[in-house]
Amino acid sequence: MMPFLSLNWLLISSSVCISLTLFTPPVLAYALPEACTGVCVNAHDPSLIRRPDGTYFRFSTGGKIAVHTAPTITGPWTYKGAALPRGSSINLPGNQDLWVSSSHHPTEPPTPGDTNQTRPQT
Repeated sequence: MMPFLSLNWLLISSSVCISLTLFTPPVLAYALPEACTGVCVNAHDPSLIRRPDGTYFRFSTGGKIAVHTAPTITGPWTYKGAALPRGSSINLPGNQDLWVSSSHHPTEPPTPGDTNQTRPQT
């Protein structure tokens, strides 16, 4: 009697799993992004921060670290200039095409494992 119950339980369990797989709608990993407005080019390796007044800042690789601002995350983005207008002082090829690794608000607590040492430590 025991093998019969085990077989029935296996068949019922399998049927439930197959039904759940076939009839469960797929879940998307994230919502589709909204369209960017304003100056949406020069956004390589972007790093974003939001100031307490709600202004967004986008720092991106190239253009001596291009700085853009916007009132919302979708824009309109406005180019404000270069974070390092004279580029890097290291006299090597590429010293004007600087990479942005990350940006942080000065009052933001350090993230565990963060190697960015330019923020004040709390």
